[in-house]
Amino acid sequence: MRVIIEILKKYFNKYFSIFIVLFCSLYGLFNVNYWARDTKIFSSDPDQHYSYLKTFFIHDDFKFKENYHGYWLTPTKINTQVPKVTMGLSYLYSPGFITGHIWAKVNNYPEDGISYPYQKSMTYLIQIYMIIALFFYRKALIYYFSDFVSGITIFSIYFGTNLFFYTLKEPAFPHSFIFCLVSLAIYFSVRWHETKEIKYAAIISFIVGITTLIRPNEIIILLPLFFIGVNNKEQLNLKIINPFFKSPINLILLFICFIIPWIPQILFWKINTGQLFFYSYGKEEGFFWSDPQILNQWFSYRKGWFLYTPLAFLLTIGSLILCKFRKSYFWSVLLFFLINVFILSCWWDWWFGGGFGMRAYVQSYPLLGIGLAAIYTLLLKKNWISIITLPLISAMIYINLWFTESYHNYLMHWDSMTKESLWYIIKEDEVDNDERNHLEELFVKPNYNDAKIGKRDQ
Repeated sequence: MRVIIEILKKYFNKYFSIFIVLFCSLYGLFNVNYWARDTKIFSSDPDQHYSYLKTFFIHDDFKFKENYHGYWLTPTKINTQVPKVTMGLSYLYSPGFITGHIWAKVNNYPEDGISYPYQKSMTYLIQIYMIIALFFYRKALIYYFSDFVSGITIFSIYFGTNLFFYTLKEPAFPHSFIFCLVSLAIYFSVRWHETKEIKYAAIISFIVGITTLIRPNEIIILLPLFFIGVNNKEQLNLKIINPFFKSPINLILLFICFIIPWIPQILFWKINTGQLFFYSYGKEEGFFWSDPQILNQWFSYRKGWFLYTPLAFLLTIGSLILCKFRKSYFWSVLLFFLINVFILSCWWDWWFGGGFGMRAYVQSYPLLGIGLAAIYTLLLKKNWISIITLPLISAMIYINLWFTESYHNYLMHWDSMTKESLWYIIKEDEVDNDERNHLEELFVKPNYNDAKIGKRDQ
């Protein structure tokens, strides 16, 4: 194993991480049709986020008076209805929508927002975003880690986590899009801390504004982005107090950049609900702050993060390893991780509906990847440790891909996995019709209604 590493380092030298970014990018572009061939792009969550574009520009129904496609609409006090989700992701969808619309018009496809051109455009859209994100994420990593470590970190996150699934198998779900936004924000955070130029902080605020519009709990991403490198009072004054609180104009600029993406949403809510801000998830969906389901999120057969994405264990441990290798990142990344885990585990639907593994963690991978890079740095300094652990890491990546393939072949259920069903597909691998019927009997559907009233294990 050590010999292989030395060969890679020798022949790729400082271009190894670029090669990895290109490899991941080309893999996505050339293989997305295989993974997404049976995927209904405009269904479930993506269909809801996409509803703004289709309803506004195809149906000219700004008030959502008609429910054209089974949208999840929340009633308001003024007898209107608005989508449960916000319009943040529709901003990112818009290049795919425009491309699909032009394609449909030129080639005489139905200009309905969901015909073949729209679906193909959306399938490839995230591949383009991912190329951009990985390019900038690489630039951020090589500020603090070697080119080789940066490359294997990117490779591990792309192929070894359920980011792979949400980039290729379900390419319109919000998680990979937010992953891309966070990757860009990390790069601009590094640039801001290096140069102290306020323009980089403004870009971060704008990116976080879009991110929080898609998922408001992502506001905690501000913690590591702005407090990286803040380890004492002197650094707090230098990086936070003086640039912002002693220069209010800078603080105002950051607020303006943050709120810009929210303005269309606020106007939409004001027109359709009479309120500037509206909790669109309704009264039935919320958090149970006194009953976090961390162990279920990490280890359950239904959606266990560590179970279906074993590399997540290293992503978690990496937050602690940073204490030794990148202390300027340690506290901010660790606090982000702990707060994020707590918030996600308190949501009423702790398994986050259908999908592969614990999808709510995907958007945190760019930050947790910094800890993973620290682990790789440690391993490469200790020959005997790397000989033992690198094959284990390879196995973790393989397990993630194997489970993804199993899901792709309809062996895994999106929300009803059990101990019995998991071990059945591991033993059988391929099943005939009779075996598939038996497998169906092993799935146990979660009780969503019970979960909404606090029965957390249902």
